[in-house]
Amino acid sequence: MRVPFACFAATLLAGAMTSCSPTHRTLVPAGSSASGSGTTSASSTSASSSGSSGSNGSSSGSGAGGSDGGAGGSGGSGVGDAGPDASHDAGPDGSDDAGCSDSCSDPKCVSQGYACAPAVTGWTGPGYLYAAAGTPPACGAAWVMKPLGGYDPEGAPATCTACSCGTPLGHACPEATVEASTTSTCPLLQVPTTAPVGACGVLTVLGNSGYLKSTLTATGGTCAVDGGAVSNLPAPGFAENVALCTSAAAPTGCSGGERCLPTPPSGYQKICVYQSGTVLCPGGYPNVIAAYETISDGRGCDRCTCGAAAGGSCTGKIEYFGADNGLCAGLPSIVAAGACVAVPPATIGKAGFIAMADAPTGGSCTPAGGGPDGGVTGASPITICCQ
Repeated sequence: MRVPFACFAATLLAGAMTSCSPTHRTLVPAGSSASGSGTTSASSTSASSSGSSGSNGSSSGSGAGGSDGGAGGSGGSGVGDAGPDASHDAGPDGSDDAGCSDSCSDPKCVSQGYACAPAVTGWTGPGYLYAAAGTPPACGAAWVMKPLGGYDPEGAPATCTACSCGTPLGHACPEATVEASTTSTCPLLQVPTTAPVGACGVLTVLGNSGYLKSTLTATGGTCAVDGGAVSNLPAPGFAENVALCTSAAAPTGCSGGERCLPTPPSGYQKICVYQSGTVLCPGGYPNVIAAYETISDGRGCDRCTCGAAAGGSCTGKIEYFGADNGLCAGLPSIVAAGACVAVPPATIGKAGFIAMADAPTGGSCTPAGGGPDGGVTGASPITICCQ
């Protein structure tokens, strides 16, 4: 049977043909249903139209009748599924451009620094470590900050008050040294004799020795010490401070025994765990940092001391008995101690004398010590182990 060209053309547009006859030209697209037909006289013409379908969609309808024929069916409309170029991948929150879903299994989160790290029984962490000079920065709302102290404790020396010594106390003039001379300036002194104050001393003199020189020396005594106190003690610290940021609420997406850590806070880099004391690092965290939670401050000032009193002077008198064979008997000549003074000339022989001393005056003690000493050391050790 011959198929009219108009029917054939409509069939090509519809994509399939179920029936097409010279009398009834009804077009039914494959996979769809259609209704409505027009019947005309021999002089009439027929026209048909069909709706177009979208991608992977369907349409239905038939064309209107000719101008002299009956009424045709209404035209179809196509409804198609949105094609690949019109679709968007929705994020976890339903938006077109969503961020990560707070999970280490989400590639978007991984690209933002999310990471899985082993959790170790008996150790705090894992978390991100700050280890540098200065105050550790805040971790942020998603984290819990754990200040851990630091390492390499340091502290400037103490400033100390100067040492000083008071006036000597307890010194005395216990003995006198006496010498004879033949001239008034005592340039050529003869063999001196030293004797305790108050005791009879025996002086050997040469002929016509009419001058006497004596010396009273203060000895002994102590001085009260002062100074050596701390006047300023700079605050100690660590060369580098350490702190650990641990996740406030553990995100998901890690295998058993691991913990998902969000994007590291600014300034925090290494993933670490820690434990008090000095211990070996667990598996997965081979790099150790020996730190201290606190500082033991042993700085101070050395104790001040004062040497023995020296430089004191004594005044007194000498009772000189002349050539009496050193018996200190008879009526003596009394002269002031110290300068070269005239006495009754003595012939060759032995002359007795007795020295009398007043309380000593003057003198001083030499201070020593009082400088800064001691230092700072780490206390309460802590072991930090990092990946």
